[in-house]
Amino acid sequence: MAALLERVASSDPAPGAGPTAAWTCALAAALVEMVSAVALRKQPQAAGAVEARRRRAAELRATALALAERDIAAYRDVLDVARRRGEAGHAQRLRDALGAAADPPIAIVEAAA
Repeated sequence: MAALLERVASSDPAPGAGPTAAWTCALAAALVEMVSAVALRKQPQAAGAVEARRRRAAELRATALALAERDIAAYRDVLDVARRRGEAGHAQRLRDALGAAADPPIAIVEAAA
């Protein structure tokens, strides 16, 4: 965790807000998984609903982690295109990269909600 926080705090633009939000969502989902596991031990009679909640939290955790990676890749693509300003078609490639980079943060917010 310390290494991850150092990466976020560094001057490197990635990982930034999108992955950080996704990782926060994944941590919250992991806590729901933990609480669900404890509840299953204490209240085995409620297994159906608790197990469903645990499975949904596990899916959400995996989704959030994948979205963090998608966001990092999309932002790196933007930076790569930005570095090649002198190439023909730069403006369109930059618009395309920025458009693609907008998708992961939206999906992160939707997953977190």
